Amino acid sequence: MLNMTRALIDYIDTILGLQALRGVEIQLDRDLHGEEAVLEYVEELIAEQARTVGADRKLSNQDKVKALQIPEPLIEDTVFSLLDVRQALEHHKRVSTRRDIVLRFWRINVEIDDGNEFTGEPMKVEARQHLLVGFEPVIRKFRLGEPILLSEEDIENIARTLTFTIGPDLLKAAVPNVLNETPSG
Repeated sequence: MLNMTRALIDYIDTILGLQALRGVEIQLDRDLHGEEAVLEYVEELIAEQARTVGADRKLSNQDKVKALQIPEPLIEDTVFSLLDVRQALEHHKRVSTRRDIVLRFWRINVEIDDGNEFTGEPMKVEARQHLLVGFEPVIRKFRLGEPILLSEEDIENIARTLTFTIGPDLLKAAVPNVLNETPSG
């Protein structure tokens, strides 16, 4: 879990680094030969900007999230809750010491057309049956002073939430319309 939240912070730093470079004219400090060399150079610039953001001690992780101006409050709250969990895991022996934590994430919900919900228990689904797939919100509350205990399933669902929901939403907040543009090729 700690590695996931650290990766989330690194991702936020990278997005902010990308945001800082977007639309800026960059004077080259060396000759670049070929598309691959240009792309490597740009990736170096983004990584350098991300390191600068990450090293800025005046900028808290919460400030970084606010800088992205995420339009969806629920996504922003979810990111803040993950950062609170990281703080407790990394600095406070897995205990919420600053405030109550309301951790939000989503789990994949699978139902069979006969109304039965897939629970992970052994079951048989017939060839012509249908599956209905959706997302269901999950909330875990940890009171001040309470240890943070997450199940393996919780951690898997948090990873899915980061991949399917938060990651794309953070990118859309930083670079509007990026996921709506048609790739050239």
